[in-house]
Amino acid sequence: MMKDLIHTGVAHDSNPPGRGSGRYGWGTGENPGQHQFDFLSEVKVLKKRGLKDADIAKMLLGEHATTTNLRAEISIQTKKQRQINRARAIELLDECKGNVSEVARRMGKNESSIRSLLDPVIAERTNKYENTAAMLRKRIEESESGIIDVSKATEFTLGCTDSTKKVAIAMLEKEGYVKSWVQVPQMGTDHKTSIMVLAKQEEGETPKDTFARIQKNKFNISPIQDYTPDEGKTWWTPEFPESISSKRIMIRYAEQGGKEKDGVIEINPNAVDLSLEGSRYAQVRIAVDGTHYMKGMAIYTTEKLPKGIDVIYNSNKHIGTPKEKVFKELKKVKLDDGTEVIDEDNPFGALIRSPKEKNGVITRGGQHYYVDEKGNKRLSPINKLQDEGDWDTWSRNLSAQFLSKQPLKLIKQQIDLSVADKRAELDEIRNLTNPVIKKKLLEDFAAGCDANAADLSVKGFKNQAFQVLLPIPGLKDTEIYAPNFDDGDVVALVRYPHGGTFEIPVLKVNNKHPEAKRVMAGASDAVGINTKVAEQLSGADFDGDTALVIPIASNRIAIKSRPYFDELKTFDPKEIYKLPDDAPKMKNRTKQNEMGRVTNLITDMTVQGAKEREIVRAVKHSMVVIDAEKHHLDYKQSAEDNDIKALKERYQKRIDPETGRETTGASTIFSRAGAITRIDQRKEVTDTGKMTPEELKRWNKGQKVWRNTEEKIVEQIKDPQKMTSEELIQYNAGKKVYRTTNKNKQQEVSRMDTVDDARDLVRDKSNSKEMAYANYANELKGMANEARREARSIKPTPVSQTAKETYAKEVEDLNRKLRVAQSNAPRERQAQIIANSIVSEKFASNPDMDYEHRQRERSRALTQARAEVGAKKEPVVITDREWEAIQANAISTTKLTQILNNTDQEAFKMRATPRTSSSSLSSSQVSLIEAMASSGMYTQKEIANRLGVSTSTVSSVLRN
Repeated sequence: MMKDLIHTGVAHDSNPPGRGSGRYGWGTGENPGQHQFDFLSEVKVLKKRGLKDADIAKMLLGEHATTTNLRAEISIQTKKQRQINRARAIELLDECKGNVSEVARRMGKNESSIRSLLDPVIAERTNKYENTAAMLRKRIEESESGIIDVSKATEFTLGCTDSTKKVAIAMLEKEGYVKSWVQVPQMGTDHKTSIMVLAKQEEGETPKDTFARIQKNKFNISPIQDYTPDEGKTWWTPEFPESISSKRIMIRYAEQGGKEKDGVIEINPNAVDLSLEGSRYAQVRIAVDGTHYMKGMAIYTTEKLPKGIDVIYNSNKHIGTPKEKVFKELKKVKLDDGTEVIDEDNPFGALIRSPKEKNGVITRGGQHYYVDEKGNKRLSPINKLQDEGDWDTWSRNLSAQFLSKQPLKLIKQQIDLSVADKRAELDEIRNLTNPVIKKKLLEDFAAGCDANAADLSVKGFKNQAFQVLLPIPGLKDTEIYAPNFDDGDVVALVRYPHGGTFEIPVLKVNNKHPEAKRVMAGASDAVGINTKVAEQLSGADFDGDTALVIPIASNRIAIKSRPYFDELKTFDPKEIYKLPDDAPKMKNRTKQNEMGRVTNLITDMTVQGAKEREIVRAVKHSMVVIDAEKHHLDYKQSAEDNDIKALKERYQKRIDPETGRETTGASTIFSRAGAITRIDQRKEVTDTGKMTPEELKRWNKGQKVWRNTEEKIVEQIKDPQKMTSEELIQYNAGKKVYRTTNKNKQQEVSRMDTVDDARDLVRDKSNSKEMAYANYANELKGMANEARREARSIKPTPVSQTAKETYAKEVEDLNRKLRVAQSNAPRERQAQIIANSIVSEKFASNPDMDYEHRQRERSRALTQARAEVGAKKEPVVITDREWEAIQANAISTTKLTQILNNTDQEAFKMRATPRTSSSSLSSSQVSLIEAMASSGMYTQKEIANRLGVSTSTVSSVLRN
């Protein structure tokens, strides 16, 4: 029947010009061999009959075909038709002695069409689908897992159109490649990210087998780092890094001053191939001799270099250490035959960034080109991981790890300020008029309160900033070069993990220091300190380490800091606990776990008033642990020498309420709030019609409603002796044997998430610091419930068709901006994949890691992964006219939610919240004004700007 429908539209006895008789009559005349034209003609016939594209797709391509498949096939066949026409036009052009008009006459086409066929640019453009498909094919072949990410918005980072990408994928699907979906968890949330992937169906595999392989390797999906500057005609792929000769490198050893700048790579500013491309500093990797590499912070040197030397590599290694021991070896992979070769895809153990385009100039992101003295275009040896401006992106909150060690007065001040700020924020959101924005911000507000309650973070100090550390040996032990802070100001530096107040250097800003100005004048997110100050900061290095810089004088705050312990000034863990080169090396995950344990121990000891000599023991051990992986130190011997076990028993011993046994660990709310606990797997219930009376009661309070899934654990049985007869039959047939147990599946949550009252986590109710934080957490939980309760009552407003027509241009502009903003999605998905892979390995090796450190690991892994893949959003900037369109309901709920997820939410709130007068201020806004004023950190103008009111309104409140 399908054949009848397809072919009744073209009569065999009256063929159109140029078509021969029969079904494949296109094979005659001036265009031989063009039987693929049948497909296009059949599509035209069916469309004339009034059939929809979806029906045509099923009729011509199979019952499971979609309109995307149809469009792809039309594009493929059209391209083939054009290729054949072009080939014929070139052939006739010779016969007609270059007469284009004659070629057009003989082919039955107009002259402009022939000229278009012969245009080499247009001809090249027709190959973009094949070129794109070839690129995807190559990426799959070279991927370790054979799976690549081709999800929505991948086309933005690739530089091609969505249509080009879809056609290329469809072409590969015809070759046997499989397109599928996987879900990976988002870091720090209960949500999952859906990723569309493409993989080759291997020989002997069924589609089901391929799908299973994809799911098994969902944390090993490869990103596409290629870029096309011309819509798919040509593709640029990441290149293996260029090396520099070790003859151009001078190693400055520890005895020569290298220890004072350990981790810094000083570059000749006149070396064209080593340009930092306008940056003053960058975290880089530089390959050496094709076998090794340098890692650290690259800056331009101000020294006069010996002839032939372009790089000074500062190292803490001693004189006499051979170069191959100073540099790191390029990463290697093992082949099937057991031999090891350099990993050409990831030689540094960190991904090379994708290319970028700025002002019409295409760079390679982490890589760039230069022109050598012979005029040849060459790849620079510089490979950037992070660039100037990438560091000042950290949270503006203060962790309990730091603030819990400060005076109670300062703790209460910041808690009061945080609560007042949250209350005012909730009121601002309640005043929003757009239901979509209001609902989304209420939900985000609730989630933020829950997160702050779990990690006990509070509002930070004004103008505090995370800055990357650079060495300036000439600075005094009491000075800091900080171009983003006022000269003469006094600042405190805090580095995480934070051991105690003795690790907080208080320094005076000296922005007139000549050496510092030569090296880093105008630095956007860096400060300069000397080595002694760095050592006080938990032994910080200059290879990308950061510190929180807090202005003290301008904030009028009294941060407690005590002199560095004399015993620690001469303590050098790298010398005392150095292991032989052939001893087993500490793994990164072990270091992270051990560092988490000793940091918690120091916090619990400090809060409970441990003696100074005990604190010193714990800090010594922490100094060994933090450098154990990098410098190959014996952390186990350190634990024995400092008797860490005794400290844990004295300050962390407790009775486990679940087992009744004595255990050590997490003894104060600061370590218990985020402590991980395992519970039966649960899911959130949102359908009130299916809730029990008790669940409905919680729902109406704004609390989350959870219900156990009762899903059981399925285990693989490997011992035939423990199998049933039926299981033995499966086992003997070569199949894996699985059995459903009576044990429920479990999940991890923070201890704070299991209690309604945070005071349940405080063992010593007389400890005023713990109780202050417990009451703070309860305030946050209460506001989260208020926000959720209100969000649940909001109903979306339907799109206004009149507004959609009135603001058609604005709607299209917003859609365009959203597409640009979403171009980060592929990189963000890849970052999520990489981060999940990192933390899953760490968590598996340490199932007892508490929630706070798991969250810290998730954050660290995601930050690292985002840096590796260059994930960074370009937010949607909304004009006044576009805001009118939003307020007039010209945007759908789904689209507006996407825009909200990709824009500055503060800008949304500022637009939506009208300025208020003193008579209309809410009680929470009055409380915020009073809290900000009493902190002494904010001027009346700054307070007014925060609330969107006039300074006279603030003055009026403070006078009353």
